Amino acid sequence: MLIDMFPPFISALFATFGFGLLYNIRGKNLIAAAFCGAFAWMVYLVADHFTESMVIPYFISGMSIAFYSEIAASVFKAPVTVFLIPGIIPLVPGLTIYRTMETCLFGDVSGFAQGLVNTLKIGAAISLGLILISSVFRLLRTASKAKKTV
Repeated sequence: MLIDMFPPFISALFATFGFGLLYNIRGKNLIAAAFCGAFAWMVYLVADHFTESMVIPYFISGMSIAFYSEIAASVFKAPVTVFLIPGIIPLVPGLTIYRTMETCLFGDVSGFAQGLVNTLKIGAAISLGLILISSVFRLLRTASKAKKTV
């Protein structure tokens, strides 16, 4: 299983690297952002292997992106969004969105509704994973600052 994950890892790494260039990220931040996307995709593949759910792997992967981004932002002294936005790129449900729009254009109302619901579930799962971890880090930073002032 591990050797099967190498090509998707490299693909996600290069895709995220390319989007990092588009977002004008430079130097070591670009490398760290690229690894964020590759790491997130690996987390997704592992979680997808162990669950039957369509949504849970996206949720777990969203949490991993937020966690990695928060740590990388501290290490590299950069904004969290430098790592967060490119890291999400491999998880964007492009094929699901494409098929949803295709069913809409062909007049398949039930297929469109099902695809729309699936796309919204995926988006919500990624967002909730990001929000959960980001909120925890914000609470920890606030508690740390409050402790220093006392």
